[in-house]
Amino acid sequence: SLGKADTAVQGIKVKANGNDVTTLDKDNNTLEITQGDNITVANDNNKVKVSLKSDVAGLDSLTSKVVTAGAGDSQVILNDNGVNFGGNTYISKDGLNANNKKVANVADGDISATSKDAVNGSQLYATNQNVATNATNITNLQNQTFKLQANGDTATAVKASDTVQFLNGENIAITRNGNDITVATKKDLVVDSVKAGDTLVNKAGVVIKAPVGGTTSDVKLTAAGLDNGKNKITNVAAGTDDTDAVNVSQLKAVETKAAVKTKVTAGDGVDVTNTGTADAPNYTVAINQATKDDIAKGVAAKDVVDNKGLTFAGDSGTTGVKKLGDSISVKGDNNITTKADANGVLVTLNKDLNVNSVIANGTKIDDNGLSFVDASGSAVANSPAIGKTGINAGNQKITNVAAGTDDTDAVNLAQLKAAKSSTTAGKNIAVKTVQNNDGSTSYEVATKDEVTFNKTTVGNVITDAATDKITGLTKGDVKAASTDAINGSQLHAQGTGVQNIIGGNTVYNPADGTYTNTDIGGTGKANIDAAIKAVKTEVVAGDNIAVASTVDADGKTTYTVATKKDLVVDSVKAGDT
Repeated sequence: SLGKADTAVQGIKVKANGNDVTTLDKDNNTLEITQGDNITVANDNNKVKVSLKSDVAGLDSLTSKVVTAGAGDSQVILNDNGVNFGGNTYISKDGLNANNKKVANVADGDISATSKDAVNGSQLYATNQNVATNATNITNLQNQTFKLQANGDTATAVKASDTVQFLNGENIAITRNGNDITVATKKDLVVDSVKAGDTLVNKAGVVIKAPVGGTTSDVKLTAAGLDNGKNKITNVAAGTDDTDAVNVSQLKAVETKAAVKTKVTAGDGVDVTNTGTADAPNYTVAINQATKDDIAKGVAAKDVVDNKGLTFAGDSGTTGVKKLGDSISVKGDNNITTKADANGVLVTLNKDLNVNSVIANGTKIDDNGLSFVDASGSAVANSPAIGKTGINAGNQKITNVAAGTDDTDAVNLAQLKAAKSSTTAGKNIAVKTVQNNDGSTSYEVATKDEVTFNKTTVGNVITDAATDKITGLTKGDVKAASTDAINGSQLHAQGTGVQNIIGGNTVYNPADGTYTNTDIGGTGKANIDAAIKAVKTEVVAGDNIAVASTVDADGKTTYTVATKKDLVVDSVKAGDT
């Protein structure tokens, strides 16, 4: 048979992204689909058509095999080959390809020995202009000399063909490469002290000055240990060895893919050389040989000074003969700055140094961190060190450590003492101490095998040593297999039952469990045995009488009384006889 349709169809559940939206049934049978950002919803011949808008905006990211915008020469295609505009791929995984088109609006690139920036037309034009100017200046340099002065001493005139030598001083290394003289600090410095801002490194160790007016004092690291000046030691990794510092979190326990590569294509007058790899390109942009030849042609007075010049030498190598008009570059490295002005070349040590190591009277800083060394450069035994993996106190104290608050802060001894806990056995309790493999201690707490309580309460049951009573005990089951405890009301009921069985004037005393009746069954007896004996019926055989008794299975005694077979009488009368 057919049932009702409204009961047969219970409803259609509608979900969105796995979440319930609504249930369609006979009372709620309309589902509206609305369009969101970048989505259109339309009626397509009685079908719901959901589409992506032609113009998409406001996306945080987009993942698609191919994205196409526009048409014809203005069409832009973005796919796994890169970005294609009008049929030409300009950006791909291999870099940037201008497709013989201009690269316009290029900002000025840095021009230096280490620069890898692209240069624009205006920069190249300025270079060509400088060539023309230099040609004129070279002519004016004939037969001229210059003065050489260092640190304010008396200047000396240097003639053509003279040699100027640069010598190493302490911690200074001077090298020459062609026309370039580089003045640098040695990789390994040996100084009495180094000061950087508020940090001083000397023979005594390292001192970081505390802020003026603050609540902390100077931080000092010496061969004797670390004085942290009441500052926090933060970002401390969790200690694992016995002598490692621990952080607050341990104390509480007691209590994108790589960027798209860019390809640089050489323009007019320059060469581009890639000395790197496909994954890590390293581009060098330089003036090409044709441009260099054009520059050489602009030096009209070159022959004038072909056979005259100066020679400069450093601790290693010489510049060779430098003709008037040639440039001798006095360069610094990462640690040396050179500045030329009308008075000469000023060579200074940078405020921020980058060296392999620095030794200041026994305190050494290198890529391993900070340590203390002796005169031979060997590490001082049992002295602190700071490295990439943290601070090694070298079995020395770290003093004046402020109390740690964050999980990765170091804690001081006061905090550790405050966090120390002990477990002591109380009454009826036994405590067993177990030393774990990781060095921690566990305490096993249990009740003793024999316990003594003044009073215990379990549910409604109370045991009171003062009264020697157990109260609140629920009635136990009274049956053959029962092991339940029996309470006073059950015993009282049993006693009353026995009283009723005895009957009469029997008095039951619950305090001592006795029954009293001085006249049981009217026998005048005070106990049952005597009363039974008092009411005993005895059947005795008389003359010519025989008495026989039998006891059945129920223990009942039956007496049979009869005349004997042989009678002995004085007379017998039968009727009239």
